[in-house]
Amino acid sequence: MRYLIMLSLLLSLALLACEKPPIAPSQEEVDRFLLSPQPGDTFRRGETIRIQANFSAEDWEMHGYELYVLDTSTYDLLFSAGLHTHDGLLAIDTSWVYIDSLPRAAELEIRCHIDHKGNYVQEFVPITLVP
Repeated sequence: MRYLIMLSLLLSLALLACEKPPIAPSQEEVDRFLLSPQPGDTFRRGETIRIQANFSAEDWEMHGYELYVLDTSTYDLLFSAGLHTHDGLLAIDTSWVYIDSLPRAAELEIRCHIDHKGNYVQEFVPITLVP
């Protein structure tokens, strides 16, 4: 009986000692600052498109980002980039040169990963690309 009580006590302590993993921040808890491009910006062939944005959440580590520029009519992927990182502030600063000779209505999608379970926040920026 004594062993059963001791075993129950040890098991109870072991269960109480376990910490629950932290819960990822919600969409609303992630601060997003899109610096460029701005919605509706137009870029000409040969022009450099600078993509700058910052994502952060209080007491949380961001896990990387993915960028996509898609033609909104054909869904052609025009540009993509990404980075896997672990940092409290996710600062995106990259560029791309539009070299196509077709006019396109496009959309920049920025996905900021907030954990390793596939959760992310995203921003969409409509842009116009002209020859």
